[in-house]
Amino acid sequence: IEDGTSDNNLRYIGKDPDNYVEFNGEKWRIIGVMNNVKDENGNTASRIKLIKSDDIGRYAWDDKKTNNWTTASLQIYLNDGYYNALSEDLRNMIDQVEWPLGGIEAEIKTSTGVTAYNILATTEEAYQKERGEEVYGSNPTKWIGNVGLMYPSDYGYATSGGRECFTKKLNWSSSDNCASNDWLFKTKPQWSLTSVSNCLETDINVFMISKFGNVARRWIGAVTEEVASPVVFLNPNVKYVSGTGTDVDPYQITLEK
Repeated sequence: IEDGTSDNNLRYIGKDPDNYVEFNGEKWRIIGVMNNVKDENGNTASRIKLIKSDDIGRYAWDDKKTNNWTTASLQIYLNDGYYNALSEDLRNMIDQVEWPLGGIEAEIKTSTGVTAYNILATTEEAYQKERGEEVYGSNPTKWIGNVGLMYPSDYGYATSGGRECFTKKLNWSSSDNCASNDWLFKTKPQWSLTSVSNCLETDINVFMISKFGNVARRWIGAVTEEVASPVVFLNPNVKYVSGTGTDVDPYQITLEK
């Protein structure tokens, strides 16, 4: 579907859509066709956005206890060790692009010594805030790189639970119609790219998609080890070869030279 944002991106939605792609000998999935994405030279184009179907394990978002993606330990691993381990042909399929790093406010609640951060944004609001200027401290609002993570809005727009899912806060639950019809929902916490903009000085945080279906971050912060699923943008010259996009017949792609 078209997501109705200012960029009018095309999204795969539902519990298990046919959006599987074979990439690096593994199954990846298409988040969507994202419009107005800038590459490292500022050239704007529509680009296919992929996420690895299976995560690569549990990592700290940043073992230095910051929520600055440009220097985060997970960012360095994904764009150094992980990216450089890919073949040259696969690296050429991935575009180096501009990733917005706008933060989102969280509602801070403390109970029995634990501080919970629940996101203060709907899917529609999250998309705008991710592209905004509100960040924690002096964090950058943009980053140029090859491999990132999904945004809270990517998770939100992947549901087929109905239009009301996009207009209510992303504090869903695993039992409601929004999370249960969202292919990006998993029963284990997953890191997102987006930071909490109104952190406490003693509690620097980023958002995750929790195993309960909501977008939040708990008290331990970015040093917590959670599941990481790499996300990339394909070069516009990557073309479809064959396949129907199902789990057993994923799309086959190649780089047109």
